[in-house]
Formats: sequence, structure tokens, C-alpha cells
Amino acid sequence: VLSKQGNWYDKFSDVPVSDSAMIKPSMFPPSESEAKEMHLDRCIRIFPQDQNTGGFFVAVLQKVDQLKWLPKQKSDDVTIQVSKVGGKTGKVTEDGINEKTLSEEMKRNSNNETAEPPSKKAKINHKESFKEDPYVFISEEDSIWPDIRDFFEMKKSFPVELVFTRTKTGKKRTLYLASSAIKDIIRNNDTLRVINTGVKIFSRSESQHVNCSFRINQEGIEYIHPYVQKRKISFKKEDVIVLLTGNNPLDVRFSPSTHGQLLKTSQGCCLFTYSNEDESSDAMETHGFTICGWKGKYSVRPLIPKSDHTHYLLLCGEEGFENKLDNTSESMTEVTEANSSPSEVQQEADDGSTSN
Repeated sequence: VLSKQGNWYDKFSDVPVSDSAMIKPSMFPPSESEAKEMHLDRCIRIFPQDQNTGGFFVAVLQKVDQLKWLPKQKSDDVTIQVSKVGGKTGKVTEDGINEKTLSEEMKRNSNNETAEPPSKKAKINHKESFKEDPYVFISEEDSIWPDIRDFFEMKKSFPVELVFTRTKTGKKRTLYLASSAIKDIIRNNDTLRVINTGVKIFSRSESQHVNCSFRINQEGIEYIHPYVQKRKISFKKEDVIVLLTGNNPLDVRFSPSTHGQLLKTSQGCCLFTYSNEDESSDAMETHGFTICGWKGKYSVRPLIPKSDHTHYLLLCGEEGFENKLDNTSESMTEVTEANSSPSEVQQEADDGSTSN
């Protein structure tokens, strides 16, 4: 079990008191005898990292007895009883209904047949009371697409006809990608109310130093990465550690090969790709990963949540990262060595701030 501080515990007895409130004994695997008794070999555990889904535990349970805390069901044998209703006695049928009470109820119902029925409440049309934002699919001719296509050099095979936005008028802030089946469902079902669908792939991130008003979202990185031919930078393990443990690290801190790629890349959104196939490490992944980031004038930054920093460091086989995380920005000495000025660095931070 992994703690928030990045410490691994093999058994519950190793957990310190400070972490015992968050880490429970049930989080650890049972002993061999317990697993055999519970027949865990008949169950399936699906890990989130295997299929990019949530975590699941699958098992088939068969109910063999009544739950102990529920009252037992009454016997099928029903006896004829005499009860007192309003001070008078009456015979009770096998269905538990008093015959005299039943006859009186039938008389009252017959008298009310000629009465006016109660008025019904007016039905509320929820479709008219609330309208979802529209689903507007774009095309090659859309005014926002040429800048995105040229900036990232998107392949011609990219299905731009499956990209949509939720804005019909005004600035389009977010672009989503859907499948062809989802597109057909949305377009051919006017009465269907779709709350949300698609994967976020682009978000508006305007900067006066960048020729494209959109950046790539980490959420849709797996779907859009194969179509991007430009602005890809190969990272080594030490580069990933510098990127994720520093606060807007300067490009001079990266390896010579990575630094050379950064110098040739203009400001704006980039894809930092890491592959450990040629490295001898304890990395948990064999095919690497891609992180969406922002290339400034003299520094770079990852465009992922802080919680994901820990995840990608673990994929690199890096442990003890809690002592390496740096919450301070680069020193002015390093800025001077990079032949930059404090005002330029401040301007760069302002440029990247809109990309969150």
C-alpha cells in the first residue's frame, strides 16, 4: 500500500501511527489460508492502469440463507381470527381483511362514483424548463481549426469531423472528440437529452507569443498523440524527474539532448514523451508515457494536476520523491546563467499562466 508521502508498506504492522487513520488492515492482501477459505481464485481484480478505467473487484455471490438481522418470514398457515373493529367484532379472511370493514368500504366507494374526480397536477415539461448546451461539430473549414492543424502539424487522417464544442455563438473554449457512433446518436435523436459525452482534447490558452489559441489536454492525450507530428520532445528519466520535481525548471537543467530540442521549439504547448525501453530502470511501465506541457522562453512546466506528478514519478521507478518536490521557483543566478533577465522570466510566467 502506498501512502500519500510515497512510502510503501508490505503489511499493516509496518504502518506508523501517523498513517493508521488513512491506511486500514483491509487494504492489505489476506494470508494464504484466508484467501483459500474465501476462494479468491474465483474473483477478478481489474486495475485502473491496465485499461485506463476505474478499479473493479468482480465476484459472483449466491445467497444461501436469510440475513440474520432481518425478521423471519411468517408461516404460510393462516388461522381464522375474530378481531374487534370499532368496538364490534368481525370475521377476518385469510388475506387478513376484515369482512365487515371491507363491505363498508365498498359502500363508500359506490357512493363516490358520481362525485367529481380530484384534479390532476399539471405535468412539467423538463425539456423546456432546462436546455443543455448544444453539440456543435466542426469541420476543416471552421475558423479555429487551421491554426491548430498547422501549429501541431496534425495528420490528414485526423477525424476533425468528430470534434465538437458546446458553444454555438461566441468564443469556443473547449473542443471534444467523440466516436462516429456518438455523433450519429446526437444528430439523429432530437428528443434525446445528452448531459455529457466525448473526451476533452483542446482548451483555449491564448498568449501573445504563441500562434495558436488552443493547447492539448492531458485527458485526451492518448487519442490525439498519434496524430501530432510537431512539438514532440523526447525526455529521459532524469528529464522527467526535473520536470515533475521542479517549479517551472529552466531548460538548461535538462540533459543536453533534451535541451537542444527545447531550443529548437517555439513557445507554446508541447508533448513531452518518455520511453524506458532503452533504459535499465525499475520503471513500472514498458512503453513509457506522454505528458502535456508548456514551453516558455527559458523554462518549461507540466500541464497536469499536482497529484499526477507522483503517479508519473512512480512509473519511472522513482521513489522517495516526497523529499525532492520543489515548491520554489528557479534562482536568479540560474536565470542569469541562461542569459535572460528577471523581467523576461516574469513575462514568461505570465504567458504560461493562461494554460492552466
